[in-house]
Amino acid sequence: MKSSRIFSFILQFSSLVVIASLIVSGCQCPPDTCYDTDGGQCFNIDSFAMNIRKKMSDSCMGYGFVLYRRDSLQRFYNYGLKRTQANDGPLAFDNFSKVQLASLSKTITAIATLQILNRKNLITYEKIKDYLPADWTLGPNVDKITFRDLLRHESGIRNTDSGYDGHTYGELKGKIQGGVIDTNMGKQSYHNQNTALLRIIISKLLGYPHLAAGNDVYVANNYIKYVQDSVLSHSAISKSYPYPDTASHQYYYRWPYTGHKGAKFGDHTLYAGATGWFVSVTEYGSMINKLVNSEVLLKANWRDTMLTHNLGCFDYGGPRGPYKWHNGFTGDSTAAGYGIVNTCWMYFPKNKVVAVCFANSDIPNFGWFPGILAAAYDKSWITP
Repeated sequence: MKSSRIFSFILQFSSLVVIASLIVSGCQCPPDTCYDTDGGQCFNIDSFAMNIRKKMSDSCMGYGFVLYRRDSLQRFYNYGLKRTQANDGPLAFDNFSKVQLASLSKTITAIATLQILNRKNLITYEKIKDYLPADWTLGPNVDKITFRDLLRHESGIRNTDSGYDGHTYGELKGKIQGGVIDTNMGKQSYHNQNTALLRIIISKLLGYPHLAAGNDVYVANNYIKYVQDSVLSHSAISKSYPYPDTASHQYYYRWPYTGHKGAKFGDHTLYAGATGWFVSVTEYGSMINKLVNSEVLLKANWRDTMLTHNLGCFDYGGPRGPYKWHNGFTGDSTAAGYGIVNTCWMYFPKNKVVAVCFANSDIPNFGWFPGILAAAYDKSWITP
């Protein structure tokens, strides 16, 4: 850890020297560090990276990020530990080990859903009722819910059991049978069941029959295979599943660190969709870059619909915004250990910049990941 901090200091000092020399010389944005001008300022990619590092280093157990601009990987960085001595370490945090994405899985499921709707010549305002299992009982107002409602968390679904937000097959079946209150429909309220339901629906959309028994495993595997074949593989992501890589997985910790064992998230196969996928920082950055800067994952009109109407993402206000984003945050506590994962992607349409950053602990000094990335970006516009 000590050598990592020394190396980090050297890199930070070098970058600061570069930025200072640009300001002193009055240089108008050399191509190797600065791009794009707006209102007398230019965007400095090194400043963006440095701003993230100044917030994150020594503020969590370990983290890594990648920065893209206009379909080109510009900067990447990792710092800290992915495993401590308490978990067969120390091992350095790296950008290639699979990480539990938490709610960043929702963006993956949204892409998959929009792909299939496009192929089936359906629209996002299509009702979901015909794509639910035939043996499910539809409660009040379920027949009014659309794909867009689920993707925007406007279906009317609410937690009903002391905040309990279950999304296994049986729990989702019960949620649909209970129905929704009509006055809640059209009002955004973030709940995992909205996206988890798409795991069930995707199987039916693809034409798979529903079985009399064993639907949970069968439907989950249909969803997993489609995502692997049509989303992840097209983003240069391989060997990713809703369970951890046994060889190189991260552990997750609380910060400040007190020597405790970290958590290892388990198998999410039977409740994937809203959460659960294990993907590395580098891989996820490649996926978001392909989403916003190409038509590899979605045709331009469908991509624009997704980003404009926040189907699987949200708006973040900023001086050059709105910025598009989604974050993930979840924890686990067992007798074997406890910890938290933090994940976030953010897209800055002004100059087509993508930032993806993961941490394997909470970030108590600065808190909310979207706020960290947005502030780092805003401060990277400098006046030469």
